[in-house]
Amino acid sequence: MKDKFLENALKKVIDLKNVLFVTAQFTDKSYDIDIYCVVKNNEQSQVSIYKDHYWIEIFVDTWSNMIQKIKNYDEIAVGFITKMDLVESLSNIKYYHRAKKIIKKKYTLPEKRKRLLQYRIKVLSSKYFSAKSKVDKNFFAGQLLPHLIMAIFNKYGIWPQSPKKWINQIRILKKPESRQIIKIMNGTAKADSLINKLTSDFKGIYQIKDKKNNKITYLG
Repeated sequence: MKDKFLENALKKVIDLKNVLFVTAQFTDKSYDIDIYCVVKNNEQSQVSIYKDHYWIEIFVDTWSNMIQKIKNYDEIAVGFITKMDLVESLSNIKYYHRAKKIIKKKYTLPEKRKRLLQYRIKVLSSKYFSAKSKVDKNFFAGQLLPHLIMAIFNKYGIWPQSPKKWINQIRILKKPESRQIIKIMNGTAKADSLINKLTSDFKGIYQIKDKKNNKITYLG
């Protein structure tokens, strides 16, 4: 029944003859229904999100785009491949295994992504350090936490899973930085030293912003 549901959902957006493999996650594991579909390069990468009793999120990548994402250490695409269930009835299993072989064991952010992550920490930390009230301080500490956690994952080569599993991943890690993060979340420590530690090698950012890539000022 689930396979038929997936087939019907996918054929609304792509030609099923072009499917290489499909992974999915249903409401028994998630709030919504997640579908990841890798297709031949003659199709088009796309995202389709809509509500039909449940929220349904369909992510379609061409084979070339999938490879590009994996090489850029896109933790979301990698999670789709490694953490969701393979739908064998819709998949060519050899392509699924080829995709998994491309994924590196250790999570290592490319330099550009690392600098953008450190930049976000720098921007938010300036607001955190200058906060006048405890409420403001706590607000910006909360804003910082996801970025600090990602920096810790990068430092120790840990592939981030779904954000709802990050706390458990951090607890299992048992490194000085992960212990510090737990204390910050519990309100028993400040983020100051951790911010400095994780951004000490920040080398700045320089980007050319052409018309196509200059629709928003936000970086990272």
